[in-house]
Amino acid sequence: MKTATVLRSELKNELVNCNYVNDGSLAAQVNENIQWAWDNWEIDFSSYFEGIEKPERYTILFMEEWIENEPFDTELSAINE
Repeated sequence: MKTATVLRSELKNELVNCNYVNDGSLAAQVNENIQWAWDNWEIDFSSYFEGIEKPERYTILFMEEWIENEPFDTELSAINE
């Protein structure tokens, strides 16, 4: 049975060096959701990057925090069935 902690760790490891095309995998879906949040949330992103301009692609720090705060309840249910 996979736990949320294990799933989060796996996703972080997959996403840290990859750019996904939507192939339907969970990592690709999470990648798209994180990028959407990066592009659309109206928050102060300055703590997630150095410099003046926000990068086009989300940062590792933002990805890690997003994954840590996502419950993944539905995904874990499907994985553990």
